[in-house]
Amino acid sequence: MEDNTDKPVMRVRHSDLTLAAPEQSRFKTVCPVCTMGVLPVRRNPEHVEIILETDMCLNCGQQFIYVDIEEVRTGRKAPSKLSNIRKLKL
Repeated sequence: MEDNTDKPVMRVRHSDLTLAAPEQSRFKTVCPVCTMGVLPVRRNPEHVEIILETDMCLNCGQQFIYVDIEEVRTGRKAPSKLSNIRKLKL
């Protein structure tokens, strides 16, 4: 097993990752580093409905920050800058 616990934290978009078990969870994803581990999507222990922006692979220990955490929390994709520009021109 790889040990990435001392490696720099990686910034990723949750929406770019592969779901580990889409039929069971829309949050758990396959680790993009070791491809064998799972990123469970950490939650605030006092308020479990709040998803945290930091996560760690259960297999290799690589740490991540979700740059699209607000989209993950709400279940919606934020509009891209390009779509905003198109709306302004219409």
